[in-house]
Amino acid sequence: MDLSVVDWYHEIGAGEVEAAAYDPVDLMFLPLDSFGAIHRSGPNVTLGSVPLKLTDPIPSAATYFGLLAELARATVRFRANDWAAADTHYETILATPFRLQELLSYNDLAGLYYGSGVASYATGDTPTAIHRWTEGVRQCPDESLMRFNLSAALLEAGDPSRAARQSVALLRQEPDHDDAWHNLTLSLRQLGRMADAQAASDHDPACLKAGGRLSVWLEDGAGDVAKEL
Repeated sequence: MDLSVVDWYHEIGAGEVEAAAYDPVDLMFLPLDSFGAIHRSGPNVTLGSVPLKLTDPIPSAATYFGLLAELARATVRFRANDWAAADTHYETILATPFRLQELLSYNDLAGLYYGSGVASYATGDTPTAIHRWTEGVRQCPDESLMRFNLSAALLEAGDPSRAARQSVALLRQEPDHDDAWHNLTLSLRQLGRMADAQAASDHDPACLKAGGRLSVWLEDGAGDVAKEL
């Protein structure tokens, strides 16, 4: 490391017992545009920070904690079923120029996309709900409830093909999800895939087989709908 670029801000010398008893968590509260540096020379320890050279915008510590506070406010309004207020808070977070997947924990990120989608849907904005849930399952693919909501919203919006793909993805994670099987059945009926719809109604695991007839048709667009009529 080129020590000339380090901003040294605290030195602990030999014999300074009280100064040496620092809390390592202090390093976690350095500005988010830098990372910690430690230099040892004999018994002496010097703490510092090194600036990061990134092209993407990076929030200050105050902005970062402000985002967490905004998410907390959104959660409070969400739990109170105050959808319009919750949506306003969610929108503030989603409008930031920062990479949320790098700032938020997995649970917070999943809660953000799930909650913001619910708030949009509850206020009558289904297209925005679909957009947010789509991004949510991309970022957090194991969130089954969000994926189920997405499949149901797509079906309601007249997009049975995408709805079916989301239902299949969910059922591969949770093959006993009765409501997902129901959504898949409805989607396939709308697509004219009557034989596959009956198989889905019977909870036939062949519907979920990767590389199977239905999967190929859904994922690659192959297949002739007329053959299933």
